Amino acid sequence: MVDCGGKLEWPELVGVKVDVATLIIERENPHVKAAWIPCGRFRFPECCCNRVYLEFSADSTVCKIPRVG
Repeated sequence: MVDCGGKLEWPELVGVKVDVATLIIERENPHVKAAWIPCGRFRFPECCCNRVYLEFSADSTVCKIPRVG
């Protein structure tokens, strides 16, 4: 795994509204931006140190642990 520095994952945000989770992540690690995608949607397994995928369910809550990459 690539060492991206800063906080790398937020397990405490599962179940939190995606817009609130975005604010928390970008405050706790100012080097990343959140990218929203629906839960279960395919994405290429690439590592990017300035992005956190926020996978969200139909009720707009985070459904998987957000991680840098």
